[in-house]
Amino acid sequence: MTWQIRDDITDAGRTVNEDGSGTAGSLAWIADGAGSAGPPRFPRHGTDAAWLVREVGRCINRIIDDYDPKTPQTTALGMLEAYLDGKWGARSQNDPAGGPTCCLALAELRGQGEVDIAVLGDVVALIPCLDGQLRTFSDDRVKPFEALSLAALGDAPRDDGDMPPDARARIQANRALMNTPQGFPLVCPPAKWSVHMMRATFTLAPGRPLVLVTDGFYRLVDVFGRYTDATLYDACAKRAGKTLLAELRAIEEDDADMTRYRRFKVHDDATMLVVVPA
Repeated sequence: MTWQIRDDITDAGRTVNEDGSGTAGSLAWIADGAGSAGPPRFPRHGTDAAWLVREVGRCINRIIDDYDPKTPQTTALGMLEAYLDGKWGARSQNDPAGGPTCCLALAELRGQGEVDIAVLGDVVALIPCLDGQLRTFSDDRVKPFEALSLAALGDAPRDDGDMPPDARARIQANRALMNTPQGFPLVCPPAKWSVHMMRATFTLAPGRPLVLVTDGFYRLVDVFGRYTDATLYDACAKRAGKTLLAELRAIEEDDADMTRYRRFKVHDDATMLVVVPA
């Protein structure tokens, strides 16, 4: 079985889009890159986070095209980890994490509507299950560290791109804890991250799509409170991605000084992928 894309939307929050998504055979994926310190190692991609997300997609496509279209998820993740390490090279001395990072969800479609989903970081999967329930699957291990950074922002109005020194220092301290026992795991070329992915198996309701979104798109739920998981899923399933994106950007622009809704930047990269078994 393979995935068929029903709808896909991606939009950069700033100049460079560090999100990505796609399908390859039985695998569907979505990734959200995180900015790193220092000059980029791969400047032609804009940022190293954008490079990383692009390489995630390239590797997943190669796994399916060059190896076996039925490559299981666990094997694919191990191959992806080794591939990224080889492409990145030595650990970066300019970045506390050692290299660019991203959140990742990888969904493997199996027989009888079964879907194995692996998640690392705060990308979100919305899954309509055979029992009639909509289930949300994400990785909340980053949330306590994100809360510390948000607290350091303070409540004063800010222009986009401005960040208090305490908040910037907290973000860099968080990056230094990535993929350590004291921190939280994310995809990062110098680290062993694949063993830390959260995994679960679900059975899709017949004819109902799987929806994957990055946290920039999920702002409609957890930051702005305009949707619930259920209403966001319904809108995505009805191919309302462009309408949702326009609504998201309008809400963000209406709070351009970030005083009503606290967040790191006015507009975040926002991506949505809706797929169905083919």
